[in-house]
Amino acid sequence: MDWSYDVWAISGAAHSESLGKMKATATIDSHWNDVHRVDALFEMHKYHDDRIAGVAGRIDALNRAGVPVVMLKRDPLVPLSEAYPVEEIADAVGDEFTSSIAYMLAYGIYLGYKEIHLFGVNMAHQSEYAHQRGGVKYFAAIAKERGIMFTAPEESQLAECRQRYGYDDYDTVVGTIQQRMESLKADIEKQERVVEAAMKTLWQLKGAVIDCDDLILTIKGGIA
Repeated sequence: MDWSYDVWAISGAAHSESLGKMKATATIDSHWNDVHRVDALFEMHKYHDDRIAGVAGRIDALNRAGVPVVMLKRDPLVPLSEAYPVEEIADAVGDEFTSSIAYMLAYGIYLGYKEIHLFGVNMAHQSEYAHQRGGVKYFAAIAKERGIMFTAPEESQLAECRQRYGYDDYDTVVGTIQQRMESLKADIEKQERVVEAAMKTLWQLKGAVIDCDDLILTIKGGIA
């Protein structure tokens, strides 16, 4: 493990079993289990964000991780939290804060890191990433302009232009997109298997509840 690098992650990584020091049972939690080291977490959501049941739903996990947590503002419920210096960073490197990743990139540039490497950040499909990608590419350009070594997964197209209009072979571009699509399909199949297993367990549990109800009725009937 290279300790010369700082490892940052978005707040979901707090659910990793090795970081959170407890077993992650839910699918949405357990997919973080490949994360074994984090030096800082970024929780850049508001408390009323329904997508994550509010920041309040993650406070326990954030505290168990035992690392600094960068947030919109310092939270007394998270002793290791610290406020993101948004105005200072905006003045220094720009204000394209379109996602947590963009906030993290901007902070790294602001702190003067010589290298910034993204892992597990693709933003290669649509949905929310369509508008989030612009901010990440903006700060990637700022990083390179300032001489910072910047890398990202090749399939993400975040570290380079998707194509050079008029010069590049479209077949090459399409091939890259198709590779990304196959990777996404493989991820979908993997998650479908997880969901299938979870549904099987769910129906087994529901069946057990029905058995308990039947047993209670049988016992009550015998007593009557």
